[in-house]
Amino acid sequence: MEKELKKIQAVIFGKNYTFATDDNESDVLFAVQYVDKKMKEIASAMNTNDGYITAVMLALELAKELKQNNDNLGILQQKVLKLGNLLDSELA
Repeated sequence: MEKELKKIQAVIFGKNYTFATDDNESDVLFAVQYVDKKMKEIASAMNTNDGYITAVMLALELAKELKQNNDNLGILQQKVLKLGNLLDSELA
């Protein structure tokens, strides 16, 4: 049986969007609010109302954030592995 998609209406950077999704509505609305806020911040800093340029700049910013988070996750995974090995050696 195919899952029915919910329709969620939202405004991002002054434009209306309707999302058809099976994601949790609160998660979608959180993402919408985050993107809208960041686009407004970027547009203000760049003194522009061009949604395309603003969206591209936001995409670049989010890509940098994702890389940093992935780098941090890798560091944490290495630390957890070292701690696990230390525990194993102490318990052996």
